[in-house]
Amino acid sequence: MGDRLPPELNNSSPDQVAAILRDFPGLTVIAAHMGGFISGSSWWSNSWGKNVYIDTSSTLPFIDDATLRRIFEGHPRERILFGSDYPLFDPGEEIVRLRQRLSLDDAAIEQLLSTGMSLFDCNNVH
Repeated sequence: MGDRLPPELNNSSPDQVAAILRDFPGLTVIAAHMGGFISGSSWWSNSWGKNVYIDTSSTLPFIDDATLRRIFEGHPRERILFGSDYPLFDPGEEIVRLRQRLSLDDAAIEQLLSTGMSLFDCNNVH
C-alpha cells in the first residue's frame, strides 16, 4: 500500500483507504507496508484507533528508525502483522532486523508473529 504516485493515480493511497473507512466504518483493513508510510504523516493521524491492521512487509530497508518507532509506538500492537514479502526478503532476517531496530523482546516478537491468528480467528477453528 502506498507509493510515491499522487493519490489520484494511486489505487492504494492512504487517503483513499481512509475514505473507504469513513464510508464503511465496520470494515477491517490490512494496510500493507506499514500502511503506506512513504505517503506522508497525515495517514497516521487519521488511522489510529480504527480497525486497521498494518504489516511490516517490504519496509525495513526503506524506513528510517524514527518513523519505524513512531508507527510501532502509535499503532495498537495487536494490529501489527509481521510480514517479509518473501521471497524478496527473508523472514528470519526481517525478524532479526525488527528485534534489533526496535529492541523487541521475545514476547513482542511472538505477538507480531501471532497477530494473524487472532485477526482470522484461527484459535476458534474446530
